[in-house]
This record gives sequence, C-alpha cells and structure tokens, in this order.
Amino acid sequence: MVNSNDQDFQENTKVIHAKSEELDAVLDYLIAEKYPAVNVIDSKSDLRELGSYIDAINIVVFTETEKSYAIKSGFKVWKPKDSIFNIEVVSYFETSNLKQTENNTFEVINDGFVEFIFNVPYLFISEVL
Repeated sequence: MVNSNDQDFQENTKVIHAKSEELDAVLDYLIAEKYPAVNVIDSKSDLRELGSYIDAINIVVFTETEKSYAIKSGFKVWKPKDSIFNIEVVSYFETSNLKQTENNTFEVINDGFVEFIFNVPYLFISEVL
C-alpha cells in the first residue's frame, strides 16, 4: 500500500502550493526565482491569458499542434520553405519571406530568415508543429 504522502518525484522537482490559479502560482514562483523562460504544455495556446507575465518571463506554450509565443519587433527566425505560422492580426505588422494564405495563416516563401516589424509591444504568433 502506498501512502499518499510518500511521492517519488524526478530529481529537482519542486512542489508549489497554490493559493490562486495553479499556472499563475507557478509563473509567480519562476519569476521570483529569476528564471528567464518557461515552456508550458497545455490543451490550448491562448497566450493572451498570460499577457501580464510576458514582460517578466519568456513563455512558450506547446499544444499537440502548435508552439505559441510572444515576440518583440525585430524578431528573426530561420525557417524552411512552406513552414506555417498562425498569427492573430490585431495590428499592422511587416514581415519578410512570409505570405498570407488564409485569414490568420502565413507561409514561409523560401528557406531562410523571417523577420517581424511592428509598433505594438508584442505580437503573438504560433508555429504549426
């Protein structure tokens, strides 16, 4: 019989007791401990819900089909031709090596860097996995 108080955890695992929403408690802890980034695995990738944390820690949300994150103007990433980005267009932005194929879907034109230029603090983008 296993005692529910005896739990075997992976090395360096910390239990964080939440007094509020669990993800908020974890992000508050990581920020307080000066972690620069965190990967979150979730069933949805709504980064807007985490918007208040973006200035304090880099957040990447992974779902079964997407990798989502906030970028600052001037962000560049190398991608192969035909890679797909989903971008909720909420403000004007310019990009290189990217063409819009549907409402919020953009496709890389050629192997190489894609650059994003815009005037808002962040742009939320998702890469199709």
